[in-house]
Amino acid sequence: MKQRILHIDQGRCSVPSTPIPPSAPLCPPPAATQEEASSRVQWLHITGSTEALRTVLAARGLPIALWRKVLGVSHFPLVKSAEGYILLGMPVRANWATPQAAYIVLLLLPGEVVTLTEKEEHGLESLQHPLCSGDAQSIRSASDLLLYLLDNLIESNIRHYVELRNHTEQLSEKINALSKGVPSRELVRTIHHAHRQAVRLINQFQDAFFILFHLSAALPHPLFGSNGRLRLRNLTEGQDHLTSSMRQLAAILGDLQQLCHYILQRQTDQRISRLTVLSAIFMPLTLITGIFGMNFQNMPGLDWPYGFDVALIAMLVIGLGLWLILRWRGWLR
Repeated sequence: MKQRILHIDQGRCSVPSTPIPPSAPLCPPPAATQEEASSRVQWLHITGSTEALRTVLAARGLPIALWRKVLGVSHFPLVKSAEGYILLGMPVRANWATPQAAYIVLLLLPGEVVTLTEKEEHGLESLQHPLCSGDAQSIRSASDLLLYLLDNLIESNIRHYVELRNHTEQLSEKINALSKGVPSRELVRTIHHAHRQAVRLINQFQDAFFILFHLSAALPHPLFGSNGRLRLRNLTEGQDHLTSSMRQLAAILGDLQQLCHYILQRQTDQRISRLTVLSAIFMPLTLITGIFGMNFQNMPGLDWPYGFDVALIAMLVIGLGLWLILRWRGWLR
């Protein structure tokens, strides 16, 4: 388990001068006085097992029922609110190609935000630098910090969408630039993988929209101000638009996938058509060969000195005639 602590006081950010060892006790809650709680904000970020939150919840006097909610967040979005806290379970991905989404717990308390993730793959720890480089000036309360974290998580969703959209454009250009008109197996697999990931991202974006929408429905809340409601509404609308855009992108990838299957099926049909034409040409020749190959004693033409030559010429004329007729009808194209 790892933990990081960050303090924001009147728009100024500070971190402990010495790193916190993993074995150290979890950081205590911020000061409980009304004046200090309104001016100081604390962000406690924990990386490790959900069991680490037991100490956090116990130290902050939260109900046992909330423990079960927090420790149960793993593979499903969650919004839970009461007078003294707001609990969120948000799905995240390291990049658009990651097969399975991870879930991060965000717990809003008076003057404090606690975040928990099993693996540091979403870059939430990297927000410490921009916060201390100027972003903390807009954070005056714990709800502002929560919205800041949610905003960055949604920005990561936007990056996933943009990267997948650029990847889709590259795949489309590869299909248009095919020299032989037939996509390779590797290209087909790549398009299939991209379409599958787009569907997974749609599910993740829908879960994120579900969380933001139900968080908006839980307002007004004692921990949220009026300015926070407006920002949350903008985040919800942006996530909804992002979900719709991802659906359109998934439809484009589905069309590319269908186009590849159509091209491959057309190639297969052309090969079968050519085999059928060859079979039609050689069928009468096989018939003639079969007739003259019968072992009868009294068969006309066996004693004729020109019989073999006439049979070869007849088969050649029939085969060439059928080939010309089928070509004229367009069966050989």
